[in-house]
Amino acid sequence: RGVLRRYHELLLGQDLESRAMAAMSLFSWERRVSSYFERNEGVRREMMAVWNRYREGAEDNMAEMVRPVLSWDGGEQWVLRYSGTDDNDDNCHISVSEQATNELLRRFNKAPPKQVSQISQSNNDTQIPGVPSLPPNFNISAFVPAQAMLTCHYSIHNGLQSTPLLTPEAINRIRHIPCIAIQGGLDIICPPDTMLDLHELWPEMKVRVVLDAGHSMYEEGIAREIVKATDWFGETLRIDYDKSG
Repeated sequence: RGVLRRYHELLLGQDLESRAMAAMSLFSWERRVSSYFERNEGVRREMMAVWNRYREGAEDNMAEMVRPVLSWDGGEQWVLRYSGTDDNDDNCHISVSEQATNELLRRFNKAPPKQVSQISQSNNDTQIPGVPSLPPNFNISAFVPAQAMLTCHYSIHNGLQSTPLLTPEAINRIRHIPCIAIQGGLDIICPPDTMLDLHELWPEMKVRVVLDAGHSMYEEGIAREIVKATDWFGETLRIDYDKSG
């Protein structure tokens, strides 16, 4: 965490220019990592090829798969959905075992592409990546790097948790709350490993892994699953409310 502590030190310092440079450097690094797969379609295709072998036996009209989503709704197996362009059209459902899901989702996070490791190598040092210069006419005195400060403070203080969060005792306090986790399969900032760790302790939680999506909630596949989850919550809460009335 050396680099995060260095960012934190600069962001809380009195030198306004250093604060601004540190904030821009932090988000520049995050953008480079999170957009890596968008800029390297060869790597994206390589990762997706691992999942495409599960489409064996699908209908002939599924020659071109669209928006692959790995879903968990309880039970003993995950389901791989290849959704069409219609929001209500899930053209193909293929069962995937828990073991295969763990092996495949963790596969690329254990050995990320060399280029990603090079982008992230500053995490092992205390030197923050630099930025060329501040934009022309940048108003330093009015700039407050709130998001960068919160990101660093939260990260170096263990998410503000005084006790470990991923324990059965902690999860038992929220286990009864309906939850849908939506995860990007190619997310490097918050990789699928984090979702799998939570899933192992909280199997009641529904999961949607958009396999060809990265970190941003604005990616088409992620946004689509967020809307579908919101609709599901709206319908579920409405039914519960009607029953209670």
